[in-house]
Formats: sequence, structure tokens, C-alpha cells
Amino acid sequence: MVVYLILTILTIGLAKLTVDEEAPGTRALALNRTVCVTVFLLLFAVSALRYRVGNDYWWYTEIMHEIGVMHHEGALGIVPTEPLFNALTWVIYNATGNENYLLVFAVMSFFTAAGFVYVIRRQADSFFLSFTMFLLLCFYFQSFSTVRYYAAMPLALMTLPHVEKGDWPRVILYVILGTLMHRTFFVILLFYPLAKLRWNKYITAAVVLVFGLCALFPEQVMRNGYLLYPTWLNAWNQYASFSVLNVARCALVLLFVFWNARREAAVREDERIRFFTKMTFMALVMHLSLRFIPQLSRLTYYLIIPQIFLVPRVLLKISDEKARKLQTAVVLAACVLYFIRYMLHAGDDGILVLPYRSFLFTATE
Repeated sequence: MVVYLILTILTIGLAKLTVDEEAPGTRALALNRTVCVTVFLLLFAVSALRYRVGNDYWWYTEIMHEIGVMHHEGALGIVPTEPLFNALTWVIYNATGNENYLLVFAVMSFFTAAGFVYVIRRQADSFFLSFTMFLLLCFYFQSFSTVRYYAAMPLALMTLPHVEKGDWPRVILYVILGTLMHRTFFVILLFYPLAKLRWNKYITAAVVLVFGLCALFPEQVMRNGYLLYPTWLNAWNQYASFSVLNVARCALVLLFVFWNARREAAVREDERIRFFTKMTFMALVMHLSLRFIPQLSRLTYYLIIPQIFLVPRVLLKISDEKARKLQTAVVLAACVLYFIRYMLHAGDDGILVLPYRSFLFTATE
């Protein structure tokens, strides 16, 4: 845990040095770039140097073995992972001449860390606040287990500005690329355009009604789900679950937004805040109505992770400085409590990001 604590304190401290207002050729721009590169290198190093860390670590090494031999004589040639990950693994295994799964994990870590730092820098109203939420809400640490999913997630965030602008050809290109890394990615073609629509009471009622009907007919929903995601039928880790934390998180974020929207016209009238708020609302309704779906968070996190942009944007639009500082302190305190809780359970089955090991100091198999 010491490694994670040092990483968290150091990177958040660096993020605090960034300047929200910058211009080409200024010291602020150079400072921000230097901080972002340093933060990326730290995140990448801790992730890339890990060994036997993450709930799915050994499952991935077995899958990589199957990918490496999939074109050999007598091999089945069938693996449950997506083409882009398969191609990356196959190239690395054949280029290095051995089952170099450590290098595959390192390359995936590179894309994950670089992708998140890039989208936070490009889209966040406050790099410090958004990055702090990203780290303290443990999205980074969760990437140690769900490797392909979190490598694809920055691509989902990259589509957000294009959805807002209505640039659908580019959105589709991102969806195709993301789906080649993780097949759940295609759901953003439904989620993000729906959040882009201007909702009224009828659309809101229709969303609630559709998910309510899904809750009443779980067998029919799962039957269609197996058609879209056939690996759910036999995969060892596809179990239904209900996340109280995700429900509480979405509910609290909605209360936070509505509380400030009643008092601040700038919050109430901001289109981007509305866009992200509708995502949070859909995530909440899904967690309440589709609790029977295996690993539901693999779908809802496409709607939840944008909260790292939503919450800071609302905070920065609070006109009263005292209220803004108080609410910022409350948000950061809540994130710290979540971080502490996650780390206390980080060694449990289903997470297993503790204890941290590195192949630099551990004999590999």
C-alpha cells in the first residue's frame, strides 16, 4: 500500500501545480505539459512494473498464451478477447520470441495511463480536481484488473466532445476502434446520443419506463444479452451483483448538481453539465433496475467516469467563493473516504491489487 500512497500523494501534488488558464508559448503551458508528462510517467511506471497484481492477472496470462499459439497446428484458434488486444499480444509474443506477457501488460499500461492523462488535460475545467477524483475514486487502480476495459475507456471519453458537436462519423470511428478492444464499448452508441438529446418530462418518463420494464422481465433481457455478449454464458467471472457504492455515488452526485442548479443560473443553463447529469441519471436507473446483469458496472462506468468532469465543472460555476471552497472540501473529503475504503479491501478476492509486487524485485514464472 505504501507504493500506492506515495504515488497518490505525489501525483496529486503535481496536479495541484497546474494552471487552469494557459496560452500558447506561455510558462503556464510549459508547466502544465511538464506536470502531465511527469504524472503520466509515474502512473505508467507503477502499472507497467507490477507483477501478479490484479484480480484477472493470471487469467490474462492464460488468454495471452492461447493467443500466442492460436495459429499453430492443432490450436483451437478461438479466444474470448477482442481482435485489437489479440493482435497486440500476438505481435509482441512473436516479435520477442517468447510469451512476454510482462511486455503486453506494459504496453496496455502505457495506453491506459497516456489516454486518461490526455483526456483529463484536454477536457477538464480543472486538471487538479478532475485528476484527483480520477485517482481517489480508484479508476486508475481498477485498471490493474480490468485491463482491456480501462484501455478502451479513454477512447470513450474522447468521443464526448464529438457527441456534443454532433460529429457522428467521428463518433462511429471511435466506437469501432473501442469495440475492437472491449466489446461493451458499443453501448455508448445508445448512451451518449441519448444524453445529448434535450430531455423533457416525456423522455425522462420513457427512460424510466424502459428500464422499469427491463427489471420486470430479467430473463428476456439476459437472453438478448447473451446474444450480444456470448462469453457471459460460460465465463468464470460473470456473476450478477448490486453495487451499493455506485448507487450512492450517482445519487449523491445528482443531489449535488440539483442543489447547485437551484441556486446558480450558470449551473442550470450549462449544456455540458446537463449532458453529464443525464449520464449519471441513466447510470443510477440502470443500477436500480438491471441489478441482475453480470458485471453491470462494465456498462454503467461509461456513464459514471464522466463525473470527474461534471463535479469540477459545477464547483467552478458556484459564484459564492465561501460556498465553492466548502463544497470543494466536502467533495475531496468524500473522495478520500472512498480511497481509504477501497484500499482497506484492495487485497480481497475480486480486487487483488494488494500486495503490490514488481517483477524488478520478484522472481517471475
